[in-house]
Amino acid sequence: TREAIDAYTEALKIRSTYVKAWFNKGKAFQQLGMYPAAQICYSNVIRLKPNTTAAWINMGVAYREIGQYERAFECYEKALEVDPSSAVAWNNMGVLLARTGGHKRALICFNKALEHDPRLEEALVEREHVIAFIEAKRNAI
Repeated sequence: TREAIDAYTEALKIRSTYVKAWFNKGKAFQQLGMYPAAQICYSNVIRLKPNTTAAWINMGVAYREIGQYERAFECYEKALEVDPSSAVAWNNMGVLLARTGGHKRALICFNKALEHDPRLEEALVEREHVIAFIEAKRNAI
């Protein structure tokens, strides 16, 4: 992955507006857990092509992974403004809400994700976890 980052860096020296290189460089940094570097790359994608849903989603993931939940939520909201049918954006918003205690809202997000992609495995699994959590909490009362 370091090699990929180096290759994208070289490509960007030739053409600094190469959106796909910025995006893929961000993904490579993200895979290495280098979230601030990934955020810089995604910011460049968004600056060059603001309606790139995947860049907003990945930026949200990067913020989520460093605990900046409010900023992550804003990124997922922006992704859904760009593409309201993005199952991945709905799913990631659900993951964030579940992680921060908003289980009922998370369930709504997972259901929305599955409306748009009924076979999105992560949404299926996460929805079941949230349902189990809500039921366990209800039974404990």
